[in-house]
Amino acid sequence: MRTELIDSLVPLIQRLGPRDFEVLVELIFGSSGWRRIDSTGGTRKLLDLDLELPSTGERAFVQVKAKTTQSEFEAYAQQGKDGVFNRMFYAYHTGAVTTDDEAITVIEASRLARMTLDAGLTDWVIRKAD
Repeated sequence: MRTELIDSLVPLIQRLGPRDFEVLVELIFGSSGWRRIDSTGGTRKLLDLDLELPSTGERAFVQVKAKTTQSEFEAYAQQGKDGVFNRMFYAYHTGAVTTDDEAITVIEASRLARMTLDAGLTDWVIRKAD
């Protein structure tokens, strides 16, 4: 049953516009303990979310892309190597990205669907996807 629900969330997540998709990612991270340090999105080219995990002091940035490619991901990953961040998260719902860099966590549509369910955001996604 859980697998079917996750599978049914994927196309709904893929229907979200860029702004709603970015908000979903922010809500997911917030529900798991990460705190936003700076404003979401806007004109900052490298990152969409600047986060801190208060329990460890770890800093991370999140790049959110509705649609992406491997070359686009690699450009962001290279830029992210400089700075104050311990980790990078790259969240997208359409495309294909891979990496073997342990400091980068790639979050694609099915993983986002699992995270959405775990965060209790299923109803939010359903409302926004309509």
